[in-house]
Amino acid sequence: MLIPARKIFKRSCRLFQRSVYACRGSYNTRDYRDSCSNDTAGACREISESTDSKSAKKIYSELNQALLIAQKDYGSLDSWDLLDFENATERGTFFGEKYLFPHIKTIKKCFPVSSDCWAEKMYTIDNKTVSSFVSDGRGAFISASGYSVLYWVHGTGNGGWFWVDTNGPVKKPNTFGKDIFPFIIAWGNAGSVRQTTESDCFKRLGIYPLGLDCSTASPTRDDIINGTIAGHPDYSTYKCKKGSGSNHAGAYCGALLIYDGWQMKDDYPW
Repeated sequence: MLIPARKIFKRSCRLFQRSVYACRGSYNTRDYRDSCSNDTAGACREISESTDSKSAKKIYSELNQALLIAQKDYGSLDSWDLLDFENATERGTFFGEKYLFPHIKTIKKCFPVSSDCWAEKMYTIDNKTVSSFVSDGRGAFISASGYSVLYWVHGTGNGGWFWVDTNGPVKKPNTFGKDIFPFIIAWGNAGSVRQTTESDCFKRLGIYPLGLDCSTASPTRDDIINGTIAGHPDYSTYKCKKGSGSNHAGAYCGALLIYDGWQMKDDYPW
């Protein structure tokens, strides 16, 4: 029986994608795309983008669900306060053990953070190495679903960070906007005090992607892409756009994903 050409093409594209993901540990996906025909590479890019965007959406949902359960146990977010601790390590340990891990299935936890749970190197969307995020008070975990999260609590005790790697610490590309997306979590008085004295950002309580975390800002799609979000601290370094050369280029791409309904549109800087 003859197999339709369309099915053959789809199968070859799936095999291409599998080879990309299997070899991410030692090769850059860009090498594979460059070696394929434009038609095949373009089709495979669509599948890969769809897979990564769906993974990011699923993880965001899981983190939000964990937060909702924690509020049932410990009260609404505006009543949380983690300021009264001696140091960052105590804050981070308390947050993980009380609010986070009881509600997320994990296969490994690392506190302090280590390469067992988080990638040793991260890259901007321009393939520039990001400075190390290993420091006191920061932990990481690998979920039962296979993604990893780097987390820590702010010194003010009213929020923290979730850096999500959709395919775990080992598989590449470990790049902002591709498999790494930063989210901010805020609670307590974060909605009524400025994030910093230099910014006009008052936080939205809950978990939001970097770029959509300020209740006082209503960024447009162009603002997210170009890093022109009014009042957001250091906004220009986070733009979801290639070619800027900034130290954190691509960090706003999670915001762009949500803005576009969890789709990587044609101008998404893959």
